[in-house]
Amino acid sequence: MNLIIDIGNTSTKVAVFDNGKIIEESANELNIVAEKIQTLRQVHSIKKCIISSVVDNTGAFFSACQKHFKTILLSHGTTIPISNNYATPQTLGNDRISCAVGSSIKYKNQNTLSIDMGTCIKYDFIDNQNNYQGGAISPGVQMRFKSLNTFTSQLPLVRSTSLDNYIGKNTESSIASGVMNGILNEINGVISQYKSEYTQLNVIITGGDYKYFEKGLKNITFADPYLVLKGLNEILEYNTKN
Repeated sequence: MNLIIDIGNTSTKVAVFDNGKIIEESANELNIVAEKIQTLRQVHSIKKCIISSVVDNTGAFFSACQKHFKTILLSHGTTIPISNNYATPQTLGNDRISCAVGSSIKYKNQNTLSIDMGTCIKYDFIDNQNNYQGGAISPGVQMRFKSLNTFTSQLPLVRSTSLDNYIGKNTESSIASGVMNGILNEINGVISQYKSEYTQLNVIITGGDYKYFEKGLKNITFADPYLVLKGLNEILEYNTKN
């Protein structure tokens, strides 16, 4: 069995895979992950582990896991089962490359755009030759709400995720409309841009904020909340076989 640890900006996802399938998964606060790992060790026969992080200071987790499992700390130097054509691979987020690898499992040798809606919205494209080409990053839902409040003197912090009205009738609903409908139109526009160049295109969406936009998004081929975790498991398997 494989232990997958994905340390993000907002939460840390921990999953156990058995023969390529998730048998347990949870999102956790970073400060309880060590305790969670200990519990999983007692329940599952875990042999291998991969740790991916977009934050610093994860060495303690790596050292702790190394004591119990064959452990990989994902970095730009880790061997992956796709070609990476990114100009600066050392700056490429682990979550982005894992998402691309996850896409390559679902649609092997097909043009595929993955969209990960988390703290940031990340677009990552892998072509039909199994080459990761890059993509885009834009602010996520809460980041946009917080920036409007932070960088102005009078705009309130709004958390509404409503897509009901395009026309805001007060300041709060105007902010909600601008953020939520702005994101919706952004994503649909990005998909249309890719489809204009790649007529045969799969679009996979993932991430915690996808649920807010599900009804309004167009041309989505597949939704997979575990895309990054599946990509990490594939990277772990690839490195233990090669």
